[in-house]
Amino acid sequence: MLILSITSSDLADGFLVASCLPMTPNMAIVFTGTAGGDEAAAVFNSAVSNLVGIFLTPALVLMYLGSGASIEIIDVFLKLVYRVLIPLIVGQVVQYKCRNIKVSARRGRE
Repeated sequence: MLILSITSSDLADGFLVASCLPMTPNMAIVFTGTAGGDEAAAVFNSAVSNLVGIFLTPALVLMYLGSGASIEIIDVFLKLVYRVLIPLIVGQVVQYKCRNIKVSARRGRE
């Protein structure tokens, strides 16, 4: 695209960043189901790829964009840990600890 002068370098960098992201679980399941594949394996693979993608995406972006991009890889990793992993872990712990509340609430509605 850049060779043909179809787009600016900023837009091309944006496409590159988007292409380094893992596929969403919904799309993986839809594509697998359409192709007649194993949907359970697709769910597992997309979950693993999304967890690996947290760490792999910044490394791929840095590799493809080079040092010309002003990305501090450690800062990106820390922000991802704070914004993705910690809330995920806290949510799982709260869900585990509060499962009795969930059961009580369901009984109250019945």
